[in-house]
Amino acid sequence: MVETPLAREKTIALFLDGIAVICHLTGEFSGSDWAEPTPCNGWQALDVAGHLRCLAENCHEYLDEAPNSRLARLMSRDPPLEELNQQLARQNAAALAALPSASGPEHVAAFAESARAYAARLRQHWHTLLYTYRGVGCTAGDHGGAMAVEWHLHAWDLAHALRADYSPRDADMLVAAWRAGMPWAPIGGGDPWQAVLEAAGRPVE
Repeated sequence: MVETPLAREKTIALFLDGIAVICHLTGEFSGSDWAEPTPCNGWQALDVAGHLRCLAENCHEYLDEAPNSRLARLMSRDPPLEELNQQLARQNAAALAALPSASGPEHVAAFAESARAYAARLRQHWHTLLYTYRGVGCTAGDHGGAMAVEWHLHAWDLAHALRADYSPRDADMLVAAWRAGMPWAPIGGGDPWQAVLEAAGRPVE
């Protein structure tokens, strides 16, 4: 059994907090706000909401099909980091394009329902191996930590669509989750939230 260094309940709380923040932020959106640009891939806020929905659905897929999911097959080839990022970006774009037409609130509602259901599954499957990359196993717990990072990063993106800012309550835990869930992706030191933003390629003033 592969074990994650992440504390189960703290990580799940971080995961759920990210969902709650996204729901709160998007509850402030007017209809036109969904067309506002974000710092993520040049996407509009509507695209970010759809991407979140895709990510949450992927979580269930990767756990259901572990350790032979499409993600596991990709990671088992040990591609260089640049190639891996390109492959994942292509998958993200394809998944977003394949989504049914929906409004921003509809995407967020579907995301929240799916992500909360996955949080409940995490407690039972915390140590389930999802994939191995360059000899390092990634458990459902590790991946859950990585997804918590995604939720808070995209909360920051969505806040910027409102011309606002966002900082998580436990940025130190997000750094730990990054290192456990994405050990191949470098992250610097210093201010923990700034380190996460910089590691994720967000423009930091």
